[in-house]
Amino acid sequence: MNKDSYVNLFHIFIVTPFLFYIYYYRKSVSNTIFNILLITAIVGIIYHSYKLFYLPADQKYKNFVYLTHLVIVFPLFIYIGIKKEKTERKYFEILLMVMFAALGYHSYNFLYYNYISPPKAQLSPSLSGAFVDLSTYGELEKYLYK
Repeated sequence: MNKDSYVNLFHIFIVTPFLFYIYYYRKSVSNTIFNILLITAIVGIIYHSYKLFYLPADQKYKNFVYLTHLVIVFPLFIYIGIKKEKTERKYFEILLMVMFAALGYHSYNFLYYNYISPPKAQLSPSLSGAFVDLSTYGELEKYLYK
C-alpha cells in the first residue's frame, strides 16, 4: 500500500466516524470534541495550504482535493467548532453530507487503486526512445489470468 492508501484508510476509519459522532450527538458533545474539531481545521488549513503550493508537478491533480478542504470542509469545521452546541441544525446536516462525501470518495479510491485497477506497466525513457518496463508484468499477469 502506498501513502495515499493510508490517507484513505485514515479518512474511512477515523475522520468519518468522528464526524458522524459530532452530527449524531450534536447537542450533547463535550467542548473537548468541538475543540478537537477546531484544532483539526487549523492544522488542516496549514497542511493543505502547504501541499497546495508545494506539490510536485506530477501530483497537481490533487489541487482539487486540497481546495475542497480549504474552501468547504475547514470553514465548516471552524464554524461548528466556534459555535459548538449552539450551531444551527443545517450546519450539522452539511457536516453529515461532508462525512458521506469523504466516506464515498476515500472508499472508492482505496478500493479502486488497491483492488480493482491492475498495476500498469511503467514507461521508462532510454537513449533509443521509450520502452515498457516489464518488471511489473508478473503483478499484471495475476490480474489477467485469474
